[in-house]
Amino acid sequence: MTTITLEKKLEIVSPKFFGEISDYLDYMIFKTKTMTKKEGSRKMGLLKGKMKMHDDFDAPVADFAEYM
Repeated sequence: MTTITLEKKLEIVSPKFFGEISDYLDYMIFKTKTMTKKEGSRKMGLLKGKMKMHDDFDAPVADFAEYM
C-alpha cells in the first residue's frame, strides 16, 4: 500500500476518527519496535549445563504400574 492510498483513505474518514487512527498507528509503531528488539535477544546454548536429565528418565513410574 502506498502513502497516496493512505492519504485518499484519510480524506474519506470522518475527522472524529482521527484520534483513534492516531492511537492505532502509535500502537503499531510500538509493536514494530518491540518485535525488532525480540529478534536479537535469543542466544543459543544459554542454559547449557544448567539442567540435568537422569539416566532413568524414560523408566516406568511405579505409581502408574496398575494403568500399564
